[in-house]
Order: sequence, then structure tokens, then C-alpha cells
Amino acid sequence: MADIHELMVAMDLRGDLSETELAELRRHVGLGSRPEHITEETIVVNDVLDLLPDEQEPVQDEKGDWVIKEFPQPAWGEGSPYAASEIPGAGCSILVRADDHGDERWALTCRWEIHPDGHAEVAEPLPGLG
Repeated sequence: MADIHELMVAMDLRGDLSETELAELRRHVGLGSRPEHITEETIVVNDVLDLLPDEQEPVQDEKGDWVIKEFPQPAWGEGSPYAASEIPGAGCSILVRADDHGDERWALTCRWEIHPDGHAEVAEPLPGLG
């Protein structure tokens, strides 16, 4: 069996998140596409040229470095919902407006399969996990 863990996240987020912040959060948890303001990053790959997959074709920049350009990957790129493969049940993400208490907060709940090597990427966009 693979070294996969279950990660459950249930948190309340402040109600005044901007549309930009909401778009990025939705993308990271698999509920939305890449927002237009997220642009390609240039990654220097001099030391790993022979390890790149065929679809990643590096180019030489003006300094002579071999680089690739790609968009930053979301923390959770699988989408939602999906049938889990290594843990029982389903993986999912849900983001809803919780205005029943008058504070108009956002409620986020996620259940994911995650390899231990991916903990940092998942924790980065989620306050309190990093």
C-alpha cells in the first residue's frame, strides 16, 4: 500500500475575503480554475535537464540558463468530488457562505488523500496549517 494519509480540514474563514483570495482558494482546493492574475513562473532547470519529462521542453534564456515556464500548481489539483483510491470513501472540498450567524463567514471543509511529501504545498494556502 502506498504511503498515503488522509487529511481532513474543517475551518471557518473570515467573511471579508476578496474575490481574488476566494478565486485562489477555490483553485487550491479543486473547486475552480486558475484565476487570470496567476501568471507563469520561470524555473531554472540546469541541474535536472535529464530528469524532465518529454512534454517539458526547456529553452535557453538570455543568461544561458535552461528554463521552463509553467503555472504554479494548486495544492489540491484533483478536483472535487472524486472516489478515493487509497483510503475508504470520497475525497471532496466544499466552500460555502455561512451567514446564519450574522458574521457572513466562509466555511471550508476538505477531505483529501495526501502523500507526506506534499504536506507543505497543501498547508501553504491554508492559514493555521503551515
